[in-house]
Amino acid sequence: MAQPEHVEREGFQVTNKVFTSASYALDKITKRQMTICNLFANHELSIPDIVRVLDETYGHVVSVLIKQGYIHERRKQPREPAQVVRTGRVCRMIC
Repeated sequence: MAQPEHVEREGFQVTNKVFTSASYALDKITKRQMTICNLFANHELSIPDIVRVLDETYGHVVSVLIKQGYIHERRKQPREPAQVVRTGRVCRMIC
């Protein structure tokens, strides 16, 4: 029996990417991203469940899954990363 071409979970189109864990030491941020991907891909947890279990924001979990290639972007035009512009002036409040 053939699997459907476009599998959907929580309104996101899921890719066929398989998660495998790294065998080397990782920094804290990368380790957290790997945990999110592992819970989604191998344990088939829903995005809201991952948010609840890891105490993350919904947007962060979705961002990680998109960046790591586990779900497809739904936006017609993906957002550009925000750039911080500094003018050089500092506002200070004196009490």
